[in-house]
Amino acid sequence: MKRNNMALYMAVGLTGLTIFSFWFCINQQITTSLSIATLLFTIAQTIESRANYMDEDMQNAMDILNRVGNFNFNDEMMVFFKTQMKYDTSNVKKKWMERIVIAINCVAFMVLFVGFAIPIQIPSQLNIAVSILSTALLFLSIWFVDKQQQRKEQWNELLMLSLICKNDNQNPVQVEEQ
Repeated sequence: MKRNNMALYMAVGLTGLTIFSFWFCINQQITTSLSIATLLFTIAQTIESRANYMDEDMQNAMDILNRVGNFNFNDEMMVFFKTQMKYDTSNVKKKWMERIVIAINCVAFMVLFVGFAIPIQIPSQLNIAVSILSTALLFLSIWFVDKQQQRKEQWNELLMLSLICKNDNQNPVQVEEQ
């Protein structure tokens, strides 16, 4: 399966389960395992959004430095540098974030699939807290995406201002003497 389609398959399957639940009673332990798995997936997605934010910010900074710093790298070099940044393994924080995301996703899948076979019993208050926290982390992940977009706009504004200043310095206004 392609990586991007896994979430779609899960969404379609769970939507089918939702429709199925209107006619048949679904065990509360199954919904509990769904809540816990959703919480874990949301935690992983939030961490992944943060890592993507860091990557995107570095790539935008590279664009600005290239244009403002008069490096004049061609498109091929810029693509090479951006790709190199994305797969840079020297960033310890990023490596740990990737490892944590993989571990959390593995545990979430185990909880999701095992929850259908082996009932998970947790107190109802904890079940409610897990559902609310999952929703909170979903919105935190959305906030990271919005923050990333705002940061990109700030980089573009910086580029625009620097190009305006650069053009003003290159084209001085000449005053005619009469």
